[in-house]
Order: sequence, then C-alpha cells, then structure tokens
Amino acid sequence: MSRIARNAPCPCESGRKYKRCCGAARTEIDPRALSRGDMAVGDRIQEWAYANHRDEMDAALGELVGDPRDVIFGDTDTQLVASWQLNDRELPGGGTPARRYAQLAGLTDSERAIASRIASARLALLRVRSTEPGQAIEIEDVTRGSARVRVVSHEVSSYVQRNDMFVGHLTPGPPSASLWGAMAMLDRRGGRELIDLLEERIALLGLDPYADNVLGVAMASAALEVTRMLMPALRRPSRRSWRRGARAA
Repeated sequence: MSRIARNAPCPCESGRKYKRCCGAARTEIDPRALSRGDMAVGDRIQEWAYANHRDEMDAALGELVGDPRDVIFGDTDTQLVASWQLNDRELPGGGTPARRYAQLAGLTDSERAIASRIASARLALLRVRSTEPGQAIEIEDVTRGSARVRVVSHEVSSYVQRNDMFVGHLTPGPPSASLWGAMAMLDRRGGRELIDLLEERIALLGLDPYADNVLGVAMASAALEVTRMLMPALRRPSRRSWRRGARAA
C-alpha cells in the first residue's frame, strides 16, 4: 500500500483528513474497547427499535426469512438479521432504525458518535490485503473500488488471511474504520454467486455496468437478497424460535 499523505482525504470515506481520522488511530485505538463500545450502543439501538417500531422489525424479519418459526437461527444468522433490520431496511418515512436512533435528543456526545458510525455502516464485499493479528486488517472494498484502508478489529484480524474475501458492514472513522455485525466469509463459489447476484441487480436497475461505484449501488439495493444468501439457517431445513442479537466484529 502506498503511503497516504497526512492531509489527504481518509480512505475510510469519513470526509476527514487522514491525519485526523484513521491516521491518528493507528497506535491509539484499543480494538477490544472499540468493539465493546459499539456492541453496547448497538444493543441500545436494537432495544429502542423493538420498543418503538416492533411491527416494522417483525415485518423486516418476515421479509428476510418468511415464518421465523420454521428456522433455526445460529449466532451468525441472528447478527445478519440484526444488521438487515437496523442498517439496511428503512422505516416508513425514511431512515433506518440506526439512523433514527442516532438523531434522538438526549444522547451523550459519545453515544451519538458511535450510533452515527453504526448508522453509516455500509454493506460491502471486502478483500483482505494484510493482517495485524489481534489488532487490525488492511482491506479493499471491492464493491466500491475504494482505496485500501486499515480496519481495527481484534476478532476478525485473528483469523482472516491475506486475500480472504468476506461480506460485512464497514463503518467509517473516526476514531477508526471498523467492522459492524456479522462477517460472512466467502469461498470461490460463494464469491461467484454474489457477483452473479449483483450483476443481475445492475441489469434490473438499468445501470451502466462500467460506471463508478456501480457494484456498491447494486449491493445496497440488493441488501435483502445478499443477506438471505449469506444466512446459514436458510440453507438447511429446521425449526426453532428466533432470538435477537447484534454484535460488533
């Protein structure tokens, strides 16, 4: 990766200069503390969404899986469901539950900052370029053709390897780019299936397949189908009640 100028725009797309965003975070961020803070606020977003928009949350679950009583949900499934409900599906009148929560009056500055980062998380196809086990990974956002960015993550950095590909929600800085929710690893076949799905969506939307960010637009549009494709529970017949869960990576 070429050196990023300190005054250049941060590649995490936060809109800040690199020196005041991910560049400042390289040695200062505790990945476990960042994850704990994100998880705590994520839990509060989910509790608020169910308390204030229960019908829409249930509708979002039904759109994704049909009758939840017919499905056994593992940890990855519940996290994928939560990401779809909170980050990808808009409520009537506009705005996802995460975005609505971030705009609530009465939040502390720190909670609003975390909620805003979670609300800005975008579903992406990501390729690992290098790893710092237990600390961070350098990733490339394949869907948007973005510059490589260092992503703080204790858990994911402990098991991924160079050139691995996965789908997840990428959050901007500050204090650092990070990952939110479930990460779905892709093998060669899964990657091909995802690209085929996105190419079909590009055709359906009538987009120029060579335009900038066209895969990113398709990914956002096809979030329901992508999440459904990635859920292990929908690839096996089973029965069990659904349980909720949102986690930071």
